[in-house]
Amino acid sequence: MAVNSQGTTVTIDATAIGNVVSYTGFDGESTEIDTTTLSSTAKEFEIGLEDFGTFQMELLADQTDTGQAALRTAKTARSTDVYVVTFSDDWTATFSGLVKSFTSTGGVDDVDKSSASIRITGTVVFAAGS
Repeated sequence: MAVNSQGTTVTIDATAIGNVVSYTGFDGESTEIDTTTLSSTAKEFEIGLEDFGTFQMELLADQTDTGQAALRTAKTARSTDVYVVTFSDDWTATFSGLVKSFTSTGGVDDVDKSSASIRITGTVVFAAGS
């Protein structure tokens, strides 16, 4: 069964981030630990700690939105904040993260947009809604 992304919301420290247009995330990759010995007949590996990567959002820029302001403040403060993505089927993804970038773009026949890249630190907890 497909889940419609329309209706998905994102918060930073319980403050809603407004005008989210799209998102991508949880793109991390675990490291490989080389366990090859001199008696090995081929390379041998184990998987290291899980890395959840980044969570990125594209937004319609709104200087008055408290969530977008919180993202800018978190970037400047280099703070670790709690993010909750609530999908339209009420599942949530909760994680701590650091804002690596908050970028603005604009152009002819376009509206002002922003994008945010959040580095996930620690585990992402996925949970079914109530």
